Amino acid sequence: MAVTISSDTLTQLTDNLQHYNPTLNTAVEKAAGALQPLALAFLSILFLMEWLEMSKKFNVDNGGLTLEALAELGIKYLIAVTLILGGTHIVDALVWCGIALAKIINTWLPAQSFDGVVKPPSGHLGFMESALLTLFQFLAQIFVWISEMIIKILVFLRSIQLYMVKVVIPIFVVFFMSEQLKGIAIGFLKQIAAIVIQGAVLVLVVGIAPLVFSNDFANIAASGDVMTNLANYIGIIIKMFVFAFLLVGSQNKAKQWIGA
Repeated sequence: MAVTISSDTLTQLTDNLQHYNPTLNTAVEKAAGALQPLALAFLSILFLMEWLEMSKKFNVDNGGLTLEALAELGIKYLIAVTLILGGTHIVDALVWCGIALAKIINTWLPAQSFDGVVKPPSGHLGFMESALLTLFQFLAQIFVWISEMIIKILVFLRSIQLYMVKVVIPIFVVFFMSEQLKGIAIGFLKQIAAIVIQGAVLVLVVGIAPLVFSNDFANIAASGDVMTNLANYIGIIIKMFVFAFLLVGSQNKAKQWIGA
């Protein structure tokens, strides 16, 4: 795998949860379904509490609970029931939006790529010069390999996080109905959005990598100058470190964009 958007990585980032791992997705949906009765029970408790509180208020102020107020309360909780039963579909819809965004970004990126192999130094070199440049070549290659591994790990972790939120979303939908817990529910929704958008951020960061690194890799192959090659190797190491930092911080960047 080179430090670019490989077909496998792009497929994983643009696959919906049903296709990414059908077996796991089926188990996750069953687990979410098992939590739905519990979520509905919590919702019933909140409904009774709000109904009693509203009844007391209307008894004091207006002589009783009006049909209009009761209908408004009923519609509010009927929507909540619908969202609880369809919570997994909400996650799937958000993932679909993230997939569309990632595909759009990928179509804008140039087709340029490189194999991620750090070339050995060229030219007539003395023993010490060759040993020094070989050491920095090895270090640069290690940083390239680390970046490649980080990409694979982040794609895997992002998928696991999406399956996790798909399981627990029925419970967090209930939190929207409570003024005390609504902040937690909003934070949870922003977390889902950040995980979804992270896929597009990864496509963007990895997609521009060939543009950032191609000159450094080409200069090593073209130049036999010791100092030039050494500078190129050091440049690759520094840029790969920054690149890895951007990859690891991709979800935090997505959170910043949505204000989470």
